[in-house]
Amino acid sequence: MLIINNLSVSNDKNTFFKEFNLSLDSKSNKKIALLGKNGSGKSCLLKTILGEYKNYTGSISIKNEEIGYFNQISDLPKDKLIGEFLENLLEYDYEFYKIENHLEEFNLEWEILTKTFADLSEGQIIKFRLIELLIKEPSILLLDEPSNHLDQESIDFLEGFINNFQGSVLLITHNKQLLLNCVTDIYEINNQTRSIEYYPGNFDNWWNTRTNKIANQIKSKSKLQKQAKQIKNWLKANEFHPKYRFSSFVITQKRMLEKIENEISEIKISKDTKIKVRNNIKNESKSKLLYTTEFKEQKLSIRSKQKTQIAGPNGIGKSYLLNQIFNDLSNNIDLRREGVKVALLAQNSHFESDTKLQKYLNNNHNLDQQLLFTLIDQLDLKHLLQTPLSRLSGGEAKRLRLLELIAEKSNVILLDEPTNHLDIYSQIALSNYINQENKTIILVSHDKHFVSRLAIDSTIDL
Repeated sequence: MLIINNLSVSNDKNTFFKEFNLSLDSKSNKKIALLGKNGSGKSCLLKTILGEYKNYTGSISIKNEEIGYFNQISDLPKDKLIGEFLENLLEYDYEFYKIENHLEEFNLEWEILTKTFADLSEGQIIKFRLIELLIKEPSILLLDEPSNHLDQESIDFLEGFINNFQGSVLLITHNKQLLLNCVTDIYEINNQTRSIEYYPGNFDNWWNTRTNKIANQIKSKSKLQKQAKQIKNWLKANEFHPKYRFSSFVITQKRMLEKIENEISEIKISKDTKIKVRNNIKNESKSKLLYTTEFKEQKLSIRSKQKTQIAGPNGIGKSYLLNQIFNDLSNNIDLRREGVKVALLAQNSHFESDTKLQKYLNNNHNLDQQLLFTLIDQLDLKHLLQTPLSRLSGGEAKRLRLLELIAEKSNVILLDEPTNHLDIYSQIALSNYINQENKTIILVSHDKHFVSRLAIDSTIDL
């Protein structure tokens, strides 16, 4: 059994969460999701369980369980022969049957063992990463964002794998399909209270319960603030009035005010990511032909003021096409004269620079400064202003790229797998922004639930 007792995890600057308790065994066959904003400490929790992260208080014990860990970043040796790599994982030669069974289970041909990992698709890579775990016969799996960069077929496979795994799973994911179809329980890191809150059930149960909770908190806080205002107004008018000079009523009102203000301060309402931008630019009501090209003997067209999805399996060339469109539009002098401003949100949002976030933003003169300050707050980047860019998590870096894209006031936006690494709160905010803005959107995404929230006008199938 895995037992976590009063666990508090922090870094040099702040506490991620405190006093977390969890008991998990393989026989319960639980599939638990850990949710929280990017940078809230989810991956740190898994690494703490593994003994890799040491900055914590509390205790963790593991008895009679084998833990398998799926890291966000693959460490498979690209130039290694797959068969040789898998054989080196076996303790004894007679255990080769494990490889045979897993190849059959994952519908992989024998010939693939003669290839290197560099020859594989993302979907095939994830299968061998899971085989690597299963050869060690784990009873509890810790999976850190396993669906990143996967196409729909691979996500469907991953869903089946999690559901069929004979043991328990602690899963970090922002993929709604997995949260809906695999999860039995959800724990959410609350950045306001620094606690981890428990919700039974899947995504829908979590979202509905959480939404109702926040609504009740807002209602209660508003009621208390109204009461506090009434008492303050009364004290302002009557505290020194002769009628109440020698009365205990003033003291009673002050005590009541103090009590109410304490209650208000104890209500910690979760602050979700939002993207709300005032748009004072008059948009044309009619759509017009913006771009045409030919790709793999297929004629393609993009219209302005429309949301276009480019669909197709991994490796078909969607990202290549998106970059081609970006370059063609960016270099079109006539479109620039018409006021067309193009921006691309690439799959890889990582920063190599050690420049601090605030200095980086100050040096970017293409950003609308008034809008910049609003977006820093809305995208929850304020607490990261003194953080070096290279230390941003994948999701934090993606939110920063989104900030730049919006603050540049682009009116043609290309999005390449925008939900990769992006937490569920930011995904919802982004989908709302896309639907509300009268912009030209060209989208590549394998996240069918994200796409389903968008009012897509046309789809290009490759």
